[in-house]
Amino acid sequence: MENHPKKRSQEDYWTSLAKSDFIPNFFMTPEYAEKADLEWSQCGNLYGWRDKWERGWSFPPLGPKGFETQHMVWAGFADVVGSDILDRLYIYDSWLFNDLTGSRWSIFRKNIRKYPERIGGDLVYRRLEEREQEDEISDMFLKWSEGKEVQDPVVMIRFFLFGKLRWGLFRNGGLVGVNVGDENHRHAVYRYCLDNGSPFLNEYLRYLFYLSEWVQNKRWVNDGGDLDNPKLARFKKKLNPIKIYQIYSNQTTYNQLCI
Repeated sequence: MENHPKKRSQEDYWTSLAKSDFIPNFFMTPEYAEKADLEWSQCGNLYGWRDKWERGWSFPPLGPKGFETQHMVWAGFADVVGSDILDRLYIYDSWLFNDLTGSRWSIFRKNIRKYPERIGGDLVYRRLEEREQEDEISDMFLKWSEGKEVQDPVVMIRFFLFGKLRWGLFRNGGLVGVNVGDENHRHAVYRYCLDNGSPFLNEYLRYLFYLSEWVQNKRWVNDGGDLDNPKLARFKKKLNPIKIYQIYSNQTTYNQLCI
């Protein structure tokens, strides 16, 4: 009797990833796949995520014997070498943010005090309910993005408005900033941060995210890359990452049928 390869579901993909030794990149979460409209696809005995407007796979596909990393992919696993460097991946220990003593934290420690000390008022940081603050967030996003070249703006606004893990910072009852989280089996993911442009508010929001109960329970934080921006890279390195990985794209393939 002929053996037919087992069909794989989306759940199989994430379960197999959790059982593997591979480290997921910043984008490899169920919610990102949903918000980015990635399509669950089959090609021969390979299963995985694709962007319908792009060639190849979004992430390494799942085959009969596990993940196959040699195919054309937009974003691979951490430190799995491909043809081109896509970005870095900064991993942090959120527990270290509970005690910012020592010279290595001096700049961040000073900066996170500046917003609450200078702006004053009643500051409240809390989880946002579903669809809460839609108009306020939309207005804030439009003002923040004006004149900027924003990557994946549709995905970004979907997370800000409809994300499952959102926190808001309120000053005297009015929204001044938003943090958006996400998660994979290894890490809490610091997906996005949005604020009203006040000096030092972005750093204060980051500090609040790392101290939140949800993040503290997850402990390890995937804080994405630096987009080849030297200023952003310097900032993230000053936050004392426990590990910096390379994330590669792979534009070469041995299998033209299932690139």
